[in-house]
Amino acid sequence: MLDILRMDLRRLARGKHLFVYLAVIAGVMALVIFALRLVSDSETLAAMAAQGGEVTAEDEAEALSILAMSHLDVLVETLANGFFLVAVGFGTGLFIVADFTSGYAKNIFSISGHRWRYVAAKAVSCLVISALSILTLMATTLLFARVLGLPLKADPLVDWLQYAALQSLVGWAFGMLMLLCAVLARKDGWMVGAAFLFGTGAIPMAVGWLCNTLLGFTPISYSLFWLELACPPHFTPASIPFIGLVSLAWVAIYGVLATLALQHSDI
Repeated sequence: MLDILRMDLRRLARGKHLFVYLAVIAGVMALVIFALRLVSDSETLAAMAAQGGEVTAEDEAEALSILAMSHLDVLVETLANGFFLVAVGFGTGLFIVADFTSGYAKNIFSISGHRWRYVAAKAVSCLVISALSILTLMATTLLFARVLGLPLKADPLVDWLQYAALQSLVGWAFGMLMLLCAVLARKDGWMVGAAFLFGTGAIPMAVGWLCNTLLGFTPISYSLFWLELACPPHFTPASIPFIGLVSLAWVAIYGVLATLALQHSDI
């Protein structure tokens, strides 16, 4: 396990995959901050009106509402459409499936016959990618809000710590789902599709609708998509046990399923 983990961490540190991935999500977040800066700037609105553009009361109210937000409020609103899970899905899924598309997995399993060691090492890599993802998005929000002059409110440190921890756990569990998908699909295209379907909530919403229709209850509150939406931007101790424990439960479930899938498949 430790040998596989060392190789994975070396690939992350020395390869281009992780840095390109983090640069892309940072770029998307920077564009969001830039757009908010434009629509919340009174001078920009006045210039639009002077050039014949229509500036409504709703536009002015939206500008005021943006200026009343904190950094974490902006980050939460940006991630609310499934962006974080889809991003983590790409980051972890494409990294893991490369083992199979490159033939690297054959060398791993010929040396180490215990499938659980491979899964355990990938679990650590998934946690690293998830944590780096949310930290990168946080740093980008802080940096570009300052650089572009968007006057967002400051958040207490405890809010940042709680949000980073909970999102890292949810992203970790989603990375383990991508590990299971990579073990089963072993194709880049399938991984992209899985990240979109699960990350945007299409599959969880469909399952929730079927359960509600056929069985009379909706288990969607236990889905990773819902847990990601439920991560509060402000310190809320009551949210920590549920989000944390359910996320860890999914980590264990997907880890076991991935191990079983590897034991019963031809590498």
